[in-house]
Amino acid sequence: MDYYGKKYQKYKLKYYNLLNQSGASLVKLKKNFDICKIAVQNNGKAIKFVDIDKMTPEQYYELCKIAVQNDGKAIKFVNIDKMTPEQYYDICKIAVQNNGDALMFVQYPSDTLETHKESVQYPKETRKDYVQSPKETLETRKESVQYPKEYVHKDIMTLKQYNDICKIAVQNKGLALRYLPYMQISFDICKIAVQNNGKAIFFVPINNMKPEEYYEICKIAVINNSYALQFIPINNMKPEEYYDICKIAVQYNYKVLDIVAICKMTLEQIVDICIQAVIINGLALQYVNKFNIKDDNYYKICVIAVLNNVSVLQYVDNTLLSKKQIFNLKKILTLSKDKLQK
Repeated sequence: MDYYGKKYQKYKLKYYNLLNQSGASLVKLKKNFDICKIAVQNNGKAIKFVDIDKMTPEQYYELCKIAVQNDGKAIKFVNIDKMTPEQYYDICKIAVQNNGDALMFVQYPSDTLETHKESVQYPKETRKDYVQSPKETLETRKESVQYPKEYVHKDIMTLKQYNDICKIAVQNKGLALRYLPYMQISFDICKIAVQNNGKAIFFVPINNMKPEEYYEICKIAVINNSYALQFIPINNMKPEEYYDICKIAVQYNYKVLDIVAICKMTLEQIVDICIQAVIINGLALQYVNKFNIKDDNYYKICVIAVLNNVSVLQYVDNTLLSKKQIFNLKKILTLSKDKLQK
């Protein structure tokens, strides 16, 4: 190999090493297909530096697939003018399979342009009295929904294809539901989203669902994550429905008793939920006092809690019990300790 051949190999090796360290360095290098391939394998977002004019359509399509496999959000930098609708559809599927959040950069059909977040009606009420330090309140729900208009492209894919991509995205990441145009938020997609992440119920538009559909989605959400209960608007549900959802949530996590709202339930229902919680774990007694349950109902709950866990006596509010009931509780506690020692 002559002098110039050795020099070329030396610089080629230097370029390849640089690419392996950071795909973004592609902008400084000679952009041939092999180098671009190494770059996007290392950093998917390097696709934005690819010189499309020096690539055949097949080469660019291959690079895009590699890029979104490395980083789903690299779909943001894909030039759709250099590929067919079917190729773009395939790349989008790979992107959202890799990262559900990539859905925010998928260019959706022009038929959805008429739907924007202004048409979404979310409940106005908040549950500050019942929610423990939520990261978001219901007032911010509308603002958190993102419909990036700059990613709308005319007829790049059919509505059915876009719907399929949305399903894959929310199956991968339930909270990707926030990126769907309003009219694309169907019952089936919401169901898939809350099965993946119960807190995705936060982004389900109530007025886009039948009452029975929304009720079913809420049940699935609290089964997946009991704390999804804090994002369920009380005023949009029947008292019986809210009661059932609370029972399900408590069954999966007794601690959510602390975020159960009492305004839609009868005393009998509240007592029933509290009993269910202390049966699961006696420590749930610490959350019972906020309901202001008195007399025999409170005594019954305390007895079940103490039998379940002898350490919960510290959470008993003696002001809500008679002297005889307090004496009986201490007696039950003593018997329980003796039984444990034996």
